[in-house]
This record gives sequence, C-alpha cells and structure tokens, in this order.
Amino acid sequence: MIYEKFFRKQPSPAVRRALHIKNKQRAFEIKRKMLTEVHIKMGKRAEKALMNHMSGYNCAQAVACAFSDVMGMDEKDVFRLAEGFGFGMGSKQVCGAISGMQMAASCLSSDGDLDDPKTKAKTYKLMRELQQQFIDKNQSIICGELLGGPGKPKLRSCPGCVEDAANILEKYMEENVK
Repeated sequence: MIYEKFFRKQPSPAVRRALHIKNKQRAFEIKRKMLTEVHIKMGKRAEKALMNHMSGYNCAQAVACAFSDVMGMDEKDVFRLAEGFGFGMGSKQVCGAISGMQMAASCLSSDGDLDDPKTKAKTYKLMRELQQQFIDKNQSIICGELLGGPGKPKLRSCPGCVEDAANILEKYMEENVK
C-alpha cells in the first residue's frame, strides 16, 4: 500500500478516519499528497489514472479514461466500454491496466478505415511493444500473477499497474504522437 511506503508508523486516528472515507474529501487530499510525494516521476496522465482508480474506476477504466481525449471519445463512453476489462476481464486474466492502455493506444494507431483498414499490423506491433515494456518492468501482464496469491509473491499492486501502464503510454505519445 502506498501509505505504508510513505509513512513509517501507524496512521493517526484522524488519518485512519479520513482513509476510511468518513471524510471523503480529506481522504482524497491525503492520497493526492502521498501520490505527489511518492511518485515524483509520474506523468500527468498517470496521475489522472491513479486518481481515477482511487475514485472507484477499475484498472482498465482508470487508464483508458485518462486518455479519453486522445481517443477522441467522451470519458463516460470510455468508462462504459472499459468496465468489463477490469480485474483481468473479471477473472484475473490480462491485467485491466494493460487493456485500458491498449484501448487508448489502438485509437492512436488505427486509421479507422472501415472499408480498407491498413493499420492492423502496425497496431498489433505497437501492442506487443507496449506489453513488452510492461513485462520488462513487472514480469507479467496477467492480473493473477501480478497480484500473487497463496504461495506466490505479489509482483505489483493494482495502483502500481495503473501507474505503469499510463506512464508507458504517455511516454510512447511523447516520443511518437505529434
């Protein structure tokens, strides 16, 4: 948990109350401050994705909605589209953060030509490259492996996966999208 990494002792009763959402605004402010101080190299879209996740979006929704503007879609539509991809498509399969990242990347890469699509191979190559960057950082793209389980180590938390996926796509956009 981010809180445990940031603070060395148990939270005060006031912080515990805020973190338990008795005071949602205060909890939101505390979490935002922790993110800002812990994740110094985080991009703006990664920060938005993490804030989305902390607001109740699933992993896929959090990442995809952070890029809804570049997808050329309304955030509410992206939220609805990505809902079934959270929690590894509901069954701890492909990580929802990866699915959200790839939805957004597909919108950036596809020519959208329904009659004669010419960008599929390019888009598939991009998907493999983005996935590989995530695997290089986290060892897997499978939700169940990332979250660990009985007798298996946790490789990355959901917020960590959301941050990584958003940062990978944001970096790709900075380098390749004009």
